[in-house]
Amino acid sequence: MLEVSDKIHRILAPRLVVLIGTTSKDGRKNIIPINNITSVSTDPGMALIAIYREWITASNLMQTKGFTISVPSREQLELVWKLGGKYSGYNSGKDKMDEFKESFDLDFSEYGPVLKDSLGWIECKIIDLPKDVGGNHLMVIGQYTKAMVNPKYYDKEISPIGNPKPFMQWERNHFAEASDIFSIDYFNDPGF
Repeated sequence: MLEVSDKIHRILAPRLVVLIGTTSKDGRKNIIPINNITSVSTDPGMALIAIYREWITASNLMQTKGFTISVPSREQLELVWKLGGKYSGYNSGKDKMDEFKESFDLDFSEYGPVLKDSLGWIECKIIDLPKDVGGNHLMVIGQYTKAMVNPKYYDKEISPIGNPKPFMQWERNHFAEASDIFSIDYFNDPGF
């Protein structure tokens, strides 16, 4: 085994990539990819996200009532990577909301844009900004207020059709996608 003292978070990879949409107080729309997200409750449905404090998104989240989550598919990776220009180095000199406007739905939520044709969308009302936790990321807990899934990838029971292929990030520009879906037998039916 190798002792690790730096970049310890990479041990927890790969992590699901999602897009977080926000709207600033002056109405400017923003959407960025992140991989710091987890579901923290199913009743009511809630997620915890962590956003680097120096980003515009963190500033928006401290001043708004909610945000959106889009779960992109593997086919959308190139666009998602361009939206993460701070890491990818992509810079066309254009505003990303203008450059990629055909890719976004601006009407799903007043809280922010979502990525069209993604696997699913969630709107979240901010219910907590945990304080005094330190670190270089702003933590935000959002409660689900509405959601939609793409009928190409999910049925009415929110069970996958085929293999939707969300993707995950290992580190930097190293990604993986979900493998084939498989099941194992229950020893006792858990009832959910």
